[in-house]
Amino acid sequence: MLTTDHHIALQQAADLLGERRAAEAMMAVEVLAARRPHDGATLALRARVLEAIAAIEPAVMSLELAAALSPEHPQAQLDLGHIYTERDRPSDAERCFKRALTLTGFAERRAEEARFLADPVAAIGARGMAAIREIGRRLDLDYCGVDFSVLPDGRLLIFEANATMLAHAEDPQGPFA
Repeated sequence: MLTTDHHIALQQAADLLGERRAAEAMMAVEVLAARRPHDGATLALRARVLEAIAAIEPAVMSLELAAALSPEHPQAQLDLGHIYTERDRPSDAERCFKRALTLTGFAERRAEEARFLADPVAAIGARGMAAIREIGRRLDLDYCGVDFSVLPDGRLLIFEANATMLAHAEDPQGPFA
């Protein structure tokens, strides 16, 4: 279990990485890893920083350790799957992606997706659907994708909207096949 201080420090290191300050993020994450060498979340962030500075083999090792220490951590499985894909290890990547999909965090996301597909208006509200329709109207494309989250006040936080969204293939036996 992460303490609040450790969680805040992890977020600060992640923020540094997001700001493309990889060297500072590396220093921060190394301090955290020294304090908690067996913490999966810390090791997963360490791997992201290592990948950002092109230290791929250490990143793989850190992610493999994170996934082994925290098998319930879906992001470690996803990140490891992506690195395996880039390293031309498709069977290892597939194993990681399948594992990530079986984790509790993804069960909640799948349930949320199922609710949305069953009744979009109930899932995101009339105001949210109106916003999605307006995005479609403004994009003026035959088809597009919108990645968003519903804020507590019902507004949508749009991450991206375009015709080149990355869509992951659904397992033919999966819940949305």
